[in-house]
Amino acid sequence: MERTKVSLQTNQGNMEFELYDDLAPETCRNFRKLVSEGFYDGVRFNKIARGHSMETGDPLSKDILEKLNWGTGGPGYSLKREDAKLSHDKKGLLSMMSEGDEISGSRFMVTVKPLPHLDGKNVVFGHMTKGNDVLDIIGDMGTDRGGKVEFIGYIMIEKINVL
Repeated sequence: MERTKVSLQTNQGNMEFELYDDLAPETCRNFRKLVSEGFYDGVRFNKIARGHSMETGDPLSKDILEKLNWGTGGPGYSLKREDAKLSHDKKGLLSMMSEGDEISGSRFMVTVKPLPHLDGKNVVFGHMTKGNDVLDIIGDMGTDRGGKVEFIGYIMIEKINVL
């Protein structure tokens, strides 16, 4: 099976990813569907934990007045967690966020370092092929104040395209 390649264009630069269509087919199918609908266009990174991860995919983050609710929105449904047996073992992985026994229908993260404690919770569904410099820039923007990650809100996904 040929894997889908996507370009994630941000206001800080572009990153490219290859989706694990063969290993997490339902998660990737849903992601491609949302991309084709323009769902992610204009969505902000609602949380950046410096040197850890960057979270995005919440449509509420398009509205600055909804800032207190960022990280809680989605497309109105969750997905069954696929057992792709992929580890969060490196930087630059796409990972769909956990929602209890399921995963989010739209909210995902990009790892900035290995995060094996997320194995079995989030679902890895792709990896970075280009744009490591952009990942480093954005991944270094987060701050941590007294153990609480500060929401950033000015890093935006301008467009995601299937290549």
